[in-house]
Amino acid sequence: MLFYYYERMSHMKINELAKLFDVSKESIRYYESLGLLHPTRGLNGYREYVESDIDDLMFILNLKKLNLTLEDISILIAIKNKETSLSCQKATLFF
Repeated sequence: MLFYYYERMSHMKINELAKLFDVSKESIRYYESLGLLHPTRGLNGYREYVESDIDDLMFILNLKKLNLTLEDISILIAIKNKETSLSCQKATLFF
């Protein structure tokens, strides 16, 4: 059910995201304050989470289940979201 719902959502509000992942809105805001999530703000000032934010939150929650610290998770998110150079993309294309 979660996967189906997740696949259909491209933009979500914080309430929807909290309900989807069974996490508090405060936790999501805390992850944002640490720079782990980067939602945009709509004209109404509400946070809007796009697919990359949803992926990052799922990544964070899965790493927390493995007992990684938020400091470690921050490092891994930075690596995960870092753009790959063209030469690296070509080198790993057939890997």
